[in-house]
Amino acid sequence: MRQQLTTEIVSGIDQQLIRELITLQQSAFPPQMQFKEPELYYQEALKNRRNINVVVRSPQGALLGYLLALPQTEVYEELRQWDPQMQRDPAAMYIDIIQTHPDCRPMSGFMGLASGVCQETRRRGHQRLSMHVRTSNGLNNVVEKLLPDSCSMRRIEDWYASGEPFDYIVASPILRQSRG
Repeated sequence: MRQQLTTEIVSGIDQQLIRELITLQQSAFPPQMQFKEPELYYQEALKNRRNINVVVRSPQGALLGYLLALPQTEVYEELRQWDPQMQRDPAAMYIDIIQTHPDCRPMSGFMGLASGVCQETRRRGHQRLSMHVRTSNGLNNVVEKLLPDSCSMRRIEDWYASGEPFDYIVASPILRQSRG
């Protein structure tokens, strides 16, 4: 029997959580995708109440995943340098980061994060999720399976100078219903 992971929407500066997020980032991403100032990134993410911060923890309390979604209206200008077709979309929450512990990939941790962000996005009255999703690890395929009306709009070959291709995906914040 699988143990149940817990999903939580968090906000506010919590130094212990920030330390855990930095450690998780170091295990989740290759060196070229590490933040230069991770503590500042997470502090800003957690203190902005318009953001959606989702964490997934093991039954023992270990941090297994984190997702940050921001109102697209707040990030589209910054992102346009990497994706010139990026639009200001007041109905969308933009998923800025998805990080899961390597032992918790792809479905178990991501499913909790996706469920949390979908519920909170709908609760806040947004109709869409948008995101640039890594293709080298297959996360783009996972997203397309979990979000039934997702649409891959375009591929950016070197997203954010990461050296990796990412797909820009737009979807309704509704998860595919499991069968069985």
